[in-house]
Amino acid sequence: MKGGLKASRGSRCALSLTLILSLGAWSAVAEFKTTGHDELDAIRQSIAFDKTNRENYKLRLFMLKQWVCSLQQMGANTEAFLEVSEIYKKNSPWNLMHLGGKEKPLTVKQEAEMFPAIDRGYEILDVLYAECNQLSPEPVVRTDSAVPKGGNKTSNVRKENWPLYQKNNQHKGFVETDVVLAGKEAWKFPVGFAAYAQPVVENGIVYAISPGMRTMMYSLDLETGEERWTTKQLADIVQDQLYWTPAAGSTPRVLKDKIVVRDIGSRGNKGDTRYAMVIDKKTGEIEKRVETGHVDYRTGYAPIVANERFIVFPNGPHDIHENPPVSGAFNRLTCRDIAYGRTMWNQYTGATMCEPVLKGNTVVTGTMNGNIFCMNLRSPVKGERPGSVRWQFQAEGGVNKTPLIADGNVIFGSNGGMIYCLSEEDGTVLWTFKTDAPEKRAMINFSPPVCAEGKVYIGSADTFLYCLNAEDGRVEWKYKCNDWIRSRPVVAGDQIYVCSFDGTLTCLKNTGRKAEKIWEKKVGTHQTLADLTCSQNRILVSTTDLFLWCYSDAGDLLWKKSLIECAYDGEHRILLEQVAGGAYFQSKVTAADGTIFFGTPSRFTHGVDAETGEELWRFELGAAVSVAPSYSNGKIYVGQQGVEEYFYCLDAKTGQKIWKQSIGWVWGSCNIAEGKVLVPCIDGYATCLDAETGAIVWRHRTNSSLCTEPTIDNGTVTFGGWDRFIYNFDLHTGKVNWSKYFDHGSDSGAMIAHEGKLYFPSPGNEFRCLDAKTGELEWNIYVEASIFNVTPAFKDNHVFASAMIGRMLGSTPVYCNVYRINLDTQEIVWTHPGGGHTAPLVAGDRVYVGSLTSPYLYSLDEKGNGDGSTECFWKFRMENRMEEACMAFYGDKVYTLSSGGWVYAVE
Repeated sequence: MKGGLKASRGSRCALSLTLILSLGAWSAVAEFKTTGHDELDAIRQSIAFDKTNRENYKLRLFMLKQWVCSLQQMGANTEAFLEVSEIYKKNSPWNLMHLGGKEKPLTVKQEAEMFPAIDRGYEILDVLYAECNQLSPEPVVRTDSAVPKGGNKTSNVRKENWPLYQKNNQHKGFVETDVVLAGKEAWKFPVGFAAYAQPVVENGIVYAISPGMRTMMYSLDLETGEERWTTKQLADIVQDQLYWTPAAGSTPRVLKDKIVVRDIGSRGNKGDTRYAMVIDKKTGEIEKRVETGHVDYRTGYAPIVANERFIVFPNGPHDIHENPPVSGAFNRLTCRDIAYGRTMWNQYTGATMCEPVLKGNTVVTGTMNGNIFCMNLRSPVKGERPGSVRWQFQAEGGVNKTPLIADGNVIFGSNGGMIYCLSEEDGTVLWTFKTDAPEKRAMINFSPPVCAEGKVYIGSADTFLYCLNAEDGRVEWKYKCNDWIRSRPVVAGDQIYVCSFDGTLTCLKNTGRKAEKIWEKKVGTHQTLADLTCSQNRILVSTTDLFLWCYSDAGDLLWKKSLIECAYDGEHRILLEQVAGGAYFQSKVTAADGTIFFGTPSRFTHGVDAETGEELWRFELGAAVSVAPSYSNGKIYVGQQGVEEYFYCLDAKTGQKIWKQSIGWVWGSCNIAEGKVLVPCIDGYATCLDAETGAIVWRHRTNSSLCTEPTIDNGTVTFGGWDRFIYNFDLHTGKVNWSKYFDHGSDSGAMIAHEGKLYFPSPGNEFRCLDAKTGELEWNIYVEASIFNVTPAFKDNHVFASAMIGRMLGSTPVYCNVYRINLDTQEIVWTHPGGGHTAPLVAGDRVYVGSLTSPYLYSLDEKGNGDGSTECFWKFRMENRMEEACMAFYGDKVYTLSSGGWVYAVE
């Protein structure tokens, strides 16, 4: 057994804290460089003459964390910040759940340590920023056209499938190849958030949410896009601040004097993300919080509607930190009064992802099994109680998007391809219309409808915008758009504006018998999911890369606004605030048969041509896809976390559903062997499914969430989870061979299996080796200050282990290392920057790895230099870091998902 190893810093060129301070950090900055974030710049300028104290430390510490992450995104080496971050770690808890959710005040001793450290932290970071590019409000537009598209199309390269998380059942992350990559971009594919929140306009003022850790909402001038005010939050000082801090997650509901916004995030109902914020309309200040129940951030959107007295919202079991865990779809509709937060009524509906519609005394909502409920909001109707169901209707297919109440009618689309018009009074069917070919790969088949001048306009995933007669449902015309239509269209006189999924905004003229295209614009680079807003001859479009675009009715771009604070380091967007709630870009790329597969925070699984980056198909799930879509025998197996309870099997060529099975939420990727699909479930079940039929073969309930990818070897499967036990089962029967308790348990790092051993990276500073037959610990490696929480790669009895160094506030490390460890001697062979929460892979004699603390993808020499270091052949700059995503090596390219909102193919 080895212990207490101190990691070499290898080829890292870092200034120590002592060296920086000896240089006179503050005076080293000859001229103050602004960031464009007024609040951050004001703090940076004030540090020299206004030292941190009890009144200002919390905001300064919070913004210091944001500033560290921004510099890391710019590629700065923040290793010199380690000594400062260790002071924070010493004086702040990991999270507040075990403290009853209450932040404790600092002691006098803690103040004496932390306050000077905050000042030093800003000094250090200003020196680092002095060596970086100047941040600016606008990007530098690229003028070159030399970026290769479509790959190098080398025909004689052997394309060995990368079908599972870390390639194979044993998670070795290794492929034998002679291909050496040059670090050039072949193509990139846009991937975004589930940005369903619609901007709202009232009296020339735009209200739009931000998911930032500091900023929750913007009030903007419609004419210019200039900020009027912003709604700020100040998170509790905890080490898991990223997960503890709520993100604004709903369309703002604008009332007479107030605005209501619901949050999303992590930590369940014991955490700080379970409220609707009531915001002062004049100032943007948060007046109060009304408890609405926790919404897991991977859901992507937190539905809520409101009037002056009440808020109405779907609610459900989103408590994955309970023992046992509780998770599932929203399954009831709740009404609370705004003034006191009292529950007025609570009505069970069954699984729903539909945002209800509220009009007068009527509440209408739909469910995933096609039920439509019409309920009384408040005063009794015909002796019925508030919240009682006035009528119920069964539609053909799920109703997953907001209905419309207009002129005494309820109008909506269902996933069976049907559009319905019902009587608001009693639910009587007034008319129906059926589309020719509903898109079976869409979870939401229709946009919300809009009614104007006796016409109903509704977009469809079959790519058509339909204009129907409001009296009888007769088709007046239909217009084919570029892509699925998810956004509610808007109507202004005889002009209709519609935006398709790919961001194509089209202006149509209704001539009575047909629609004529007036103009068409491509909005940005990413997809559009949110409903359009039209006011004063301006059209607002929100895209999944968190931009808000304002166009004139003539199609001219008037302004755009980032919905999270940012600036530009050359062409790259630098986030000056982190997205709150958790790590969103977690899906792992897999590849087989000429196609790469990956999931998105915006709820989709994609199949994309490996050579060209052309989308071949997409399949929509209920919430974020954090897993690797696993491939076997022409099929894809994938689950989601946040809304529905189904796990899916898809055709790998078409994306069409083959079967689905109800097993709950899934965070870790499944493993597949011998006709069995092994799935780690958030509700604590180790689950085995039949690969052909989806039938449950066996299940075993553990004590807490199972998050780690299971490892299959020699007829057994090993699971790990949050209850700190490792479980080994017989693959075919589910019989427990052994279970062993280990400190820290298993979180994001799966085990590697090799020759009767299990190599186990725990979320601490230990790397363990277990006997695969008994689970007994054979040896430990302790690496000073390192946190192992991701799967290594394996080659020639060496592992390439990724580690985080220094746990800064918000779960972000100060820097990350990759270690080559000799398993025979348990010694570190070499160390290099990179890794963190992303796994390395080995292809031939190269190690490829991303980083949680830099925007680079690294190509490293597998052997090393013999002196504890290794050669870095190139660094490929991405838009942002890698969170918990992992790469695939396929043919002559490496593929990865970056939290900058792109999947990259690098050749």
